[in-house]
Amino acid sequence: MLFAAIFLLSSKQDVISREITLSAEIIKEISNNISEEYITCGAYYTLLVDEIVSNNDSIAVEMTKYSRNAALEYAFLIAQEGRSQEMAEKITLAKLELNMKSLLEQMKNDGENFSILMNQYENRCQEIMEYPDKMMGEWSYRILKNHLLKVE
Repeated sequence: MLFAAIFLLSSKQDVISREITLSAEIIKEISNNISEEYITCGAYYTLLVDEIVSNNDSIAVEMTKYSRNAALEYAFLIAQEGRSQEMAEKITLAKLELNMKSLLEQMKNDGENFSILMNQYENRCQEIMEYPDKMMGEWSYRILKNHLLKVE
């Protein structure tokens, strides 16, 4: 599906209007980045559930499970862009596994080091879950700007 978008690029002295047609390739690139963010947050929330279960705070556990499930559902839905449902599921699960391994490596497989992950992911994950349009806009802008710069 093709869309048209108008972008305003500022230089020091002028503003240039450009129209760029979003190809399936560009849409898929944007979707992949958005899906990856949700997968990373799904992995983070999965590990967070393990951390807070020991605190016996059932409300916090349920809220975190809800965030994890929502993040992974969004990742899966977005991963379907240009793919079959089966392939999107396989890719989402494979990326989740890779992200889980990466996060565990960052904390040296030691739950005592979970604060490393909180420092890096807590705010961003909360932000994209509360304001998904902002994150989607950020990725669209980044990818389209890259493609526009290649055209110049």
